Amino acid sequence: MNNKKNEYWIIEMKQVYAVLQRSPTTRKKYRMLFQRKDQILDYTDFGQQGYSDFLQHQDEERRQRFLKRFQKLIYENQNDPSSAMTLSHLILWNKPTLESSFKDYLNKFGIKGTIDIS
Repeated sequence: MNNKKNEYWIIEMKQVYAVLQRSPTTRKKYRMLFQRKDQILDYTDFGQQGYSDFLQHQDEERRQRFLKRFQKLIYENQNDPSSAMTLSHLILWNKPTLESSFKDYLNKFGIKGTIDIS
């Protein structure tokens, strides 16, 4: 993460509202929108379409293999709430349900948000 973006998140995250949606792209599962009031600040598409994740299979051994395989990227991105790696780790590979993973993600970064999956 570049320093400018890092400063942005440190200063601005308390005012940001996160919205989890299905990604409009055919390659990704979800999109996280970051907005303040009615203004979209940023978004990140994440979760490779066509591949399963912990929310789908709930296999703890596969989860552990994912965490081990990506441990360096998880560590490098752990403080960037908009990183696709952070979003994949904390939402797709964290808890057994989307709702509990999303809540954990919001708590970790001290932000508010909602799931808007239609």
